[in-house]
Amino acid sequence: MALQTQKIEDLGKMPEEPSVDDTGKGISILATVDANATGIGAAMHCAADGHWEEADASADTTAPCTGIALTAGTGADKEILKQGQVRNDGWSWITGPGEKGLIYLSTTTGALTQTAPSGVGEIVQVVGHAITDDVMMFNPQLQWIELGVGPLADVVGDTNPQLGGDLDLNDKYISLKQEPTADDTGSGIILPSETVDENTFGIACALHLAVDGHWEMASANETTNHMPCTGIAITAGTGADKKILVLGSIRHDDWNWTTGPGIAGLIYLGETSGVLTQTAPTGGDLVQQVGHAISDDVMYFNPQAPALKSIYYTAFSELTIAAGAITVTQAYHTVDTVADGATSDLATINGGATVNLIILRAEDGARTVVVKHNTGNIWLQGKADISLDDLEDGIMLAWDGTKWFDIAAGGGGGGDVATDAIWDAAGDLVQGTGADTGARLAKGAALALPRMNAGATAIEWGSAGQIVFPASVNASANVNTLDDYEEGSWTPAYTSTSATFTYQTQSGHYVRIGNRVFIGWYMSITNVTGTTTNAVTVTGLPFTSAGDPSGTSTVVGVCNFATYMPAGYLSSTYITLRRQNTLTALTAADMFNAGTTYLIGSGFFVVA
Repeated sequence: MALQTQKIEDLGKMPEEPSVDDTGKGISILATVDANATGIGAAMHCAADGHWEEADASADTTAPCTGIALTAGTGADKEILKQGQVRNDGWSWITGPGEKGLIYLSTTTGALTQTAPSGVGEIVQVVGHAITDDVMMFNPQLQWIELGVGPLADVVGDTNPQLGGDLDLNDKYISLKQEPTADDTGSGIILPSETVDENTFGIACALHLAVDGHWEMASANETTNHMPCTGIAITAGTGADKKILVLGSIRHDDWNWTTGPGIAGLIYLGETSGVLTQTAPTGGDLVQQVGHAISDDVMYFNPQAPALKSIYYTAFSELTIAAGAITVTQAYHTVDTVADGATSDLATINGGATVNLIILRAEDGARTVVVKHNTGNIWLQGKADISLDDLEDGIMLAWDGTKWFDIAAGGGGGGDVATDAIWDAAGDLVQGTGADTGARLAKGAALALPRMNAGATAIEWGSAGQIVFPASVNASANVNTLDDYEEGSWTPAYTSTSATFTYQTQSGHYVRIGNRVFIGWYMSITNVTGTTTNAVTVTGLPFTSAGDPSGTSTVVGVCNFATYMPAGYLSSTYITLRRQNTLTALTAADMFNAGTTYLIGSGFFVVA
């Protein structure tokens, strides 16, 4: 696939509906499109050559739909929405409740519909649901039904199908019901014989799948590591043979949901184990949307895989300095002096192991909190104390494991031309020399930054908007010093003992910031020869990793491997690929798919 970039657009505003016709927001990619006669809003699928074409539900060769065109026409660099919200004023959707708001892939090329296909051999794929008459949430389901094929073949010939029964599909079944009418019941895709190790909540308990393949109560609390929620209990208690709903509708009369429109009807995993909520978690916990409300006691459960760490605002709570210290419990606090005195020093902030990013503000503008530099566990960029003596004064600090260091501050401070560098009324920079009048540097171009010249004899202006780092890293041991920045490309390659890979594409890019390297790559192969049963690694990394697991992350984003989805982790000079479900070595035979086999990945690591 001619992929140039993969991005999350307007992440902070994703819950808001697009306000302009033919626009979308969410996760999108730039790709090569070979066929699009419909234009913006066209249902798209990825063809065998990795290019995109219009999808339709007439056969499995033109489905499933996995993207919506956000730019018209064909060729390279066309934007495809993979997941998110899209607006098209030509649509006339019907919103819920229940299945009324669902949107399907149509049998008409490039089109979407709210009428499920019904012909033999046609594909029934839910691709999202209507938010308003011209806005939909695009969230294509990768479980679909091919009518008249496999276990559902006998259903097609039934001229009077009855809802309410169950279809056995090996060890799983689909419960064919409309919106549940009885308390503590569900309909949809249900796992009928699962082992549950923890469920004190009962029916409708939010569950996640543990590493041993058993189910436990899920929680958005970051410290529990019980994420993501991928099921809801249909039967109470623990033990074997428990029913788990993984996609569909469930009714629980104790709920009191608020339905839409827009984000008002969304349901999230709660911070309390097993509980769902319509209030997104805050204070650094994880945010996962698991569905939306159909009525006050019925929800459509459709858990989303991405779990974002919450950065939502919570109300400031007051802390009072005691013995030069405070203990933070959340991200936002106001700070007051000892016994409402005129001034107090703040030298130590406890609680960094629990909350690692905080914003502090003055509690009272008539009193002064002096944040002390390097007296306790606080390091300030200016190496000078900061005074919070106004209600608008504040400081943002991050915890690095041993100290707090400030990211931004708006506290009071003073300057003296004899010792400081200041900007005068004309816009010139005046550097203090110990006298009342300092050395003057005339103002430079817009967005230019001052720097020392190559001979280290005078200050000069750099190029507008640029900071230059030397070609060879001038490493610093100071944790508050940025000592390198670099952008470049690298050539990823597969390595496997006695195997030879035929490449179609090898593309990699990186950005190094300090000692942290962020990488992304795309590879496609057309053949593998030789021994295909040995483990496969990805080599060619632009730098050697320190091999520290706490500073390493590897994500395999998109692939079409033959038998296993890969997982990856970084070693010193290569990426080890594993079978995602078993974490055993991934082989060339696991990878190669007839035709072009591709892999897109990203990650970061600490440089050795």
